[in-house]
Amino acid sequence: MKSLELMGVSLRTNWSCSFGFGNLMKARSVKNKESRAKQFMRHTTGTKSFARIREEAHLNEQISQETEVSEEEIFSRIMGKEKYGRVRTYGLGPSPTDIWGTTPGRAEALKIASEAQMELLATR
Repeated sequence: MKSLELMGVSLRTNWSCSFGFGNLMKARSVKNKESRAKQFMRHTTGTKSFARIREEAHLNEQISQETEVSEEEIFSRIMGKEKYGRVRTYGLGPSPTDIWGTTPGRAEALKIASEAQMELLATR
């Protein structure tokens, strides 16, 4: 243990010993070393919390239990709900109209559907 001489008085630099915790701390240290030596598995999860690991395992279990799940459904479960005015995996830049173009309104969609039906009837 190191000492520091200050104005003729010796001060201990180890604060735990100077407050009388030395023997208690040494006993705890020995006990902790013994406990660590008995461990057969180390903590290997990294920065993920146990709650997050449990949630991911639960999600994987749900997905594996369902036999006929489409790739789109799996993707939407993992990525979350679609947000209005945004396109997943494209960042914040493009909007849906930039990627897929404009979608027809109700009247225009009905007109397109009726024209398609007329063409189908004409080919018969």
